[in-house]
Amino acid sequence: MNAKHLPAVQNALAAATGFVPSPPVESSSQESLETFPEDNGDSGPVLEPNEDPNPEENVENVPDVHARYGVPINDNGSLLRKKEQRIASDLRRQFSKADIDFIQHVILENPMGQSAITRRLVFDKPRLLAEHVPSFESGKQVHQAIDGITYLGVDYKRIKIPLTKILRSIPPQFLPNARAYYRVRPAIMFARPISKIIRSQLEDSSLDGHFAYCFTKQFNANGDRLFDEAYSGDYCETLQNKLPNGSTPLLLSFSSDQAQASKIANIAKGIRKKLNTRASKLVTFLPNIKPLKKSHSNTPFLTAYKRAVIHASLSELFSDILPWIKNGVDLVSPDGKVRKYFPCLFNFNGDYPEQTLYATVSPLCNSSPMPCCNVPTNSLSHCGLTCDDYTPRTNDNMLQNYRAAMAKPTTAQKLETFAQIGQVPFVQNAFYELGPTFCIHSAITADPLHVIYIGIFGYHLWGATKKLIEDNHGSTGLDLVDSRICRIPTSPGFSHFPHGVTTLSRLTKKDYQSIMIQLLPCIMDLVSSDVVTCLRTLFDIAMMISNTSHTEASLNTLEQYLIQFDGQLDVFRMEKDMDFPKMHALSLHLRGIRWHGAADSFGTEHMEAMQQYNVVKAYAASNRKNAEEQMIRHVTRMDKVHTIRRLLSNNSGFYSEETQQLKSTKLISRYRRLCSLNMFSLHPDFVGLEIKLQEYLTRLDTDLGNMLTLYKTIRVTDYDEDNNVNVDFIRVKTSEPLEGFCLYSSMLLKPSPIEVGISARLWLIGKALMFFSVFDGTAERSFAILRRYSALPSNQQNATGCYIFNPVPGTSEGVIVVPAEAIDARAHAIPYFQDGQEGGLGGIYLNAYAQKYIWATVGCSQG
Repeated sequence: MNAKHLPAVQNALAAATGFVPSPPVESSSQESLETFPEDNGDSGPVLEPNEDPNPEENVENVPDVHARYGVPINDNGSLLRKKEQRIASDLRRQFSKADIDFIQHVILENPMGQSAITRRLVFDKPRLLAEHVPSFESGKQVHQAIDGITYLGVDYKRIKIPLTKILRSIPPQFLPNARAYYRVRPAIMFARPISKIIRSQLEDSSLDGHFAYCFTKQFNANGDRLFDEAYSGDYCETLQNKLPNGSTPLLLSFSSDQAQASKIANIAKGIRKKLNTRASKLVTFLPNIKPLKKSHSNTPFLTAYKRAVIHASLSELFSDILPWIKNGVDLVSPDGKVRKYFPCLFNFNGDYPEQTLYATVSPLCNSSPMPCCNVPTNSLSHCGLTCDDYTPRTNDNMLQNYRAAMAKPTTAQKLETFAQIGQVPFVQNAFYELGPTFCIHSAITADPLHVIYIGIFGYHLWGATKKLIEDNHGSTGLDLVDSRICRIPTSPGFSHFPHGVTTLSRLTKKDYQSIMIQLLPCIMDLVSSDVVTCLRTLFDIAMMISNTSHTEASLNTLEQYLIQFDGQLDVFRMEKDMDFPKMHALSLHLRGIRWHGAADSFGTEHMEAMQQYNVVKAYAASNRKNAEEQMIRHVTRMDKVHTIRRLLSNNSGFYSEETQQLKSTKLISRYRRLCSLNMFSLHPDFVGLEIKLQEYLTRLDTDLGNMLTLYKTIRVTDYDEDNNVNVDFIRVKTSEPLEGFCLYSSMLLKPSPIEVGISARLWLIGKALMFFSVFDGTAERSFAILRRYSALPSNQQNATGCYIFNPVPGTSEGVIVVPAEAIDARAHAIPYFQDGQEGGLGGIYLNAYAQKYIWATVGCSQG
């Protein structure tokens, strides 16, 4: 969308709904012809009306001025840079450029085991020029060279979990079984010390300028506070106020997978979300507890033993930084200055079963099954109520209850005390001994992936909707949904379902999200309007939560939508019980955004994506036998190679000339030349368009057909060394006209149109019949031929949240020429299935959910 249209659009939206969206990523006109501008989370924290989309100019970061935090102890900022330059010089003396190229290929780009690396060397060496031949002779020599660099990365160690730590969390009736299991299979953990991981991350000078040393408020151009970065959330201020003056809070985030990873939330999320090892580090592979016999799986003892081993392992891990948590530690910062850091648990990412495991809350307890607060089971579906309406859990009150229960004289009394607040009996939680700055219950946040897409919609409302359709129309109703879904055009970034969706299972977040954005137009006439309205409210909530930045106004609007959704759920409550934990977790997003920043600052998606590094590639490089140690060894080598690449790239020279040339090569499509063609005279719809084209051209000396060139835009995706996605757009000449719906601005049309655009906005919608360029004697200009579509009156719209359009009849009024720069974006159009002929009359829905800023200005404000 053009930046100059943004203020008017946002003002209109704010007046209509009170909700203010994030703007789209700016793109050129050629780029927008063929692709959606995807919301990649880097569009900036611009939310308010009349605000420029450049976050650097309008977001003001204001450190806490009431108390001095993040104060440097030593102000010599050049030491870290000199150290990195010295290490880079040592690496250049130790390895040639050919060696570095080969190492990064076999360790990062295409992970291989020792035997595979040896075979690669034998195959490649005779075929390379002398200056490109690595000095290694075998894969073992490559691994030894990397392992020998002890001053980079964090090496792992083998830890045997003490039996005493396990037994203290085992119920009394299972103590003999636990001792017997431990004698046969001791709990072994391969881990990298958290203290060394923190040091390695802080001693990264490339993070200078992207690291916050204290709680920092963010404001937009209008002076409204923004909830954007993690360090701008209220929980960062809460943790900071528990620390001594002058200290620096170190905000740690952990995942809940078997492959335990950590990241530092002080780092800006634009860096933290990237799939590399700068901000996220693997800590350990937690012990994998398997039954000694297949018949012993899923027994009460094994469940209790797994839980005890998990907390004993966490206790061992955190004992490494326990003195830091209590007393602080002086560490070098990314800017080279020394500060006193206090590690704090800021965020713990996981799905509901994992959250209850680490918070030692019983998911089967009717009195209080949530790890965040003491909400009863019969109130879980009231998502309009938040944790503030109940008693929040904290390390202190849970520890007090644990001590009170353990002080009871009999086992029955102990179990009764634990059950009163839904606490798992006898488990000594590893976080309770770490103090108030490591409160596991406050660090738990709702995860949009598991709560909304896979949870509420995927596992519950989607199945209930299919049942309602089947009850009303039988199996033919589901077949009708499948046939409609099949006919919906593809949309970049979303799944396409050529065989329907009603029989699919075990789908991904992308699949469920794709069903959500396409569903409502397909079921409008198959279910009641109450069902459509309820689903639409859930989809609107999902879109609001996915914003990359929020203000108090947008959060208040989100709260109103949650209350509205609570009331609309009655239509589904008649079909099934809605009191399940993820329904309450939906309201937890509101607290999560205020406490931890925008939703893209937390959640499991990034940590699960990092499993490609920590698990998939590491396992591929192992021999599949006792793989955990081999996997963490490989991840350690990957971290070292990443560090080598960063140091050499920042200190002049990393790649050989051959590798640089290969990395700069882009995918180039072969151009197809066109013969001279008078396109306007060959198609009846184009009659008179030559006159309309004259409105935009200064002069036209020769036959228009000789100057006409059709083209299409292809999307080329490439990845840089940090696995960041680079998208290029190449204009390719073609002999085939290209069709597609697009949004175009009325401001750049000649003559100016009479219609005011979508919902009184500046946008119009049309179907592109052809793109072409014309040389008018001074310059080459790009144009498009569009079939106009007009919106139906408001009383003929429906509850789907997607505007209904019909084609404008005729050629003189229905077909126009527009300059390419007038096209803002491609639009996702769904056939209008409710016309009795399954979309045969040409009507369409503008799918507002497929593109965030279209939804914000059209879908969210409609109705």
